[in-house]
Amino acid sequence: MLAMLLPGCGSDSVNPTPYQQTIAQGQQAIEQAISDPEHPVAAISVAMLKGGNVVWQQAFGVSSVPDQTRATTQTRFNIGSVSKVIAALAAVILQDRGLISLDTPIIQYLPTFTMLSPEYAQITTRHLLSHSSGLPGTNARNLFTFAPIPGYAADTQAELANTHLKHLPGELAVYCNDGFTMIEQIVLALTGQSYASFVEANILAPLQMTNSSYLTSVPSGGSFAYPYANGTQYQEFVNAYATGGLSSTPGDMMNLAAMFLGAGV
Repeated sequence: MLAMLLPGCGSDSVNPTPYQQTIAQGQQAIEQAISDPEHPVAAISVAMLKGGNVVWQQAFGVSSVPDQTRATTQTRFNIGSVSKVIAALAAVILQDRGLISLDTPIIQYLPTFTMLSPEYAQITTRHLLSHSSGLPGTNARNLFTFAPIPGYAADTQAELANTHLKHLPGELAVYCNDGFTMIEQIVLALTGQSYASFVEANILAPLQMTNSSYLTSVPSGGSFAYPYANGTQYQEFVNAYATGGLSSTPGDMMNLAAMFLGAGV
């Protein structure tokens, strides 16, 4: 929505506040969304990066509907499948360290991985990350829960052992969550660390993404945007960490974006 407004905003040298018009229009659109009685939205949080600087960061609405707690820029939202970017980053970190090659079959790193279709032995890490592995799709068991349930990735691997490929590895690309879940198993096999621990130590901490985490347990602190439906508020746990389990803020995600824009620095 905001990107559509950017071309008409002028340059920084003309406007002392970068993207002032975009920010004003964005604020207006967000306020309208939050106040829409037919399609109510509890909270929205936004950040915009210009070069290496965050030129706009703001939260709107409430993180807790019953308590009417105001959302802040530190309020964490589950970022869903944007979490896959972190999984891909974890994989190329392993490659940079010489632990894997993206085009080597994953059975070399995860020998316990098996499927009913013999072609499973051709699946590479690149196939997993590009949705072209041929894995069936998504293990829905304990994917979304109201309490943390460990072992989702191992359960998914066990499930795949009893299934067939739906196409040959590399033949075509079809959106596939299970491929990213297998990245969790590869990280564990090669580093001895759980995926969540590896990401925390090697990505979140170095990038100072201090308001980002995987909900591997009931959080004892931090501010979260809580889903609210039919008069009930709850905290949702996404146990598929690599494919959709990161809770973060737009500000933290701008740290990640700045690293990509800086060619890895």
